[in-house]
Amino acid sequence: AAFSVEGGQSKGQRSSAVLRSPLFPPPLRNSRCTMRFWLCSGGSQRGSLSLWIAENSTGPEEQRRLWRSASEPKSEKGWKLIILPLYGLADWFWLQFSTEDGPGSGSAVSIDNISFSMDCFLASNGEFPPTSSTMLPFLRTNKTTPPSIRSPLSFPTTDYPDKKWIFHTCGGVGPEGPTPSQCLNSYRYSNVNVTVGTRGPFKGIQMWLVQETGTYRITAYGAAGGRSVLAMSRSHGVYITGDFLLRRGELLHILVGQKGEDACPNEI
Repeated sequence: AAFSVEGGQSKGQRSSAVLRSPLFPPPLRNSRCTMRFWLCSGGSQRGSLSLWIAENSTGPEEQRRLWRSASEPKSEKGWKLIILPLYGLADWFWLQFSTEDGPGSGSAVSIDNISFSMDCFLASNGEFPPTSSTMLPFLRTNKTTPPSIRSPLSFPTTDYPDKKWIFHTCGGVGPEGPTPSQCLNSYRYSNVNVTVGTRGPFKGIQMWLVQETGTYRITAYGAAGGRSVLAMSRSHGVYITGDFLLRRGELLHILVGQKGEDACPNEI
């Protein structure tokens, strides 16, 4: 969806609009985080579009301007990619686009495809567990209470580096996932304690209760594919890592997938 503001048709008429984002978690400290969006303007632009950023702990009173369309060099009409660095954020934040004086008569401005770079929230250099030697520790903050996070996985914590939980299939096969007894037996000699859904959309879903408030590094691994007719080797999935602020008592719903089936099973 695109955000558009069109100028009034009558002389001297102005249109104004404000677009505010939901809350986002703070980027990883010292990461090369950028946000990007596409801008399209047409007609005679007498107004200006601005992008503001505000942290949840300070509110709109201390928001700062990241970008202003009037500062962009004049170019041909059409879509243009804007890339902006994000830095100095220690708390949850939101973004806000707003028009100033509105576009002139017969003109319009639109933005679309607003996104963040992967560097904002992911850290990996190919090691296990994924770490980054160029980043300072991701410190816990108690400034605000973030929205609940429902995220699937294997994870150690950054606030509690000696603690680690690994979740797997519990030996379950097929489309419905493991049963409670399978996970009870599978995790019997580990520090993992889950409940497993038995009906409805949560059937086979593992549910884990967060033990302590803190920043957790969560790593999710993609399943391996099955063997094909021509190649007996498997293709292994990628993994993705992010740091999340979780609160004690928060319930995570974890769906662990299984490896792909072989085209020609050994017993055939």
